[in-house]
Amino acid sequence: MCSQKLILLLVLASFSVIVSPMVAQDLDNVTIAGRVTDQNGAVIPSATVAATLIKTKVERTVVTDDDGRYKLIQLEPGVYSIKASFTNFATEEKTDLTTVAGQNVKLDFTLKPAGVSAETVVVSAAEAPPVDTSRTVVGGTVTTHEIESLPVNSRSPIDLIFTLGGVSEEPLSTRDLAEDRTSARS
Repeated sequence: MCSQKLILLLVLASFSVIVSPMVAQDLDNVTIAGRVTDQNGAVIPSATVAATLIKTKVERTVVTDDDGRYKLIQLEPGVYSIKASFTNFATEEKTDLTTVAGQNVKLDFTLKPAGVSAETVVVSAAEAPPVDTSRTVVGGTVTTHEIESLPVNSRSPIDLIFTLGGVSEEPLSTRDLAEDRTSARS
C-alpha cells in the first residue's frame, strides 16, 4: 500500500512539474481581441486580422467570426503591427502597439470602402463659359397673358416691370419724367 501511495505521489509531483511551466508560460503571453466593423457599424464576418511582431517579423493571422469578433492568443510580449482587411474594403493598420506580459488588449477596427478617391478637375480659361462676373443682372419675363390680366391702369412697360418679384421703386425715382407731356395736356 505504501508503494502505491509513493507511486501516486510521484505521478502527481511529475504532473505538477510538467503543468506549472505551461501555466507560467500562459501568464507571460499576450492576447489581442476585438471586433471588425464597417463605417456604419455593421459587423464584417470573415475579415482577416494579422499581428506581426516587429522584432522577429513573425505574423499570426486569424479570421473574424459571424459577429465580426477575432482573438489572437498566446502572443509573445513586444511591439506589434496589427492590420485588418476584407474584400472591397481598405486595409486598416495600427502600428507600434506595445504589449507587456500577461496583457489582454482590446482593439477594434473600422474598415472603409476601398476605391474611394478624390479627383482634381482643372478648368482652364479657354474652357470657362462666358460669364460677366463684374455685374449682376436680374431679369424676368412678363407674358402676354399677364399683360392682359394684370390690373395696371397705364399699361406702361415700366409699370409692368414693378409687377415682377424683387423689383421695387427707388424713393427718388425719375420714372414720371419719361412720360409724354403732350398726352397730359389734353
